[in-house]
Amino acid sequence: MPAFAQSAIKIGELNSYKQFPAFLEPYKRGMELALDEVNAAGGVLGRKLEIISRDDNGTPGDAVRVADELLTREKVTMLMGTFPSNVGLAVADFAKQKKIPFLAAEPLTDKIVWENGNRYTFRLRASTFMQTAMLVPEAATDAHLELLRQIASMLDRKDVRDKLRSASSNEALYQVVLDEQNGQ
Repeated sequence: MPAFAQSAIKIGELNSYKQFPAFLEPYKRGMELALDEVNAAGGVLGRKLEIISRDDNGTPGDAVRVADELLTREKVTMLMGTFPSNVGLAVADFAKQKKIPFLAAEPLTDKIVWENGNRYTFRLRASTFMQTAMLVPEAATDAHLELLRQIASMLDRKDVRDKLRSASSNEALYQVVLDEQNGQ
């Protein structure tokens, strides 16, 4: 273990551990493993990293209170974490007000870096929009596109439109399309 000459760099981490244990316990274990690896390799700029974790109870109000405690009492240099989007948005606003970096680990909302974004907030995980943009091209195979083209051509006919409108389930919709494909 390397000897560290200066005090540790403190990072405040807050998350909804009690609310989402199935998701966040593995996250926390992975974070602790990474922290051990970084510190074993000499830390950052010759300084040890220290993560001070707190539970935010999955509520924006508690998250802001915890973030403030981490900043004022623990003297952290940055914040990270949060799971639900509403909690992440609250901490992002706090980070903006206090001018402290915040790495949003899990919130999926696009607002965290777009409409409500600020120069102090960064995201770790892809947003809902980003995930959709990555998955849609994979889902749109040639077979799916051909089926959509066939359905679009069927919509030109009033009798097919009426059948599609009257279908009471996904299965019934699918059957209308199959019947039309087979000329029935």
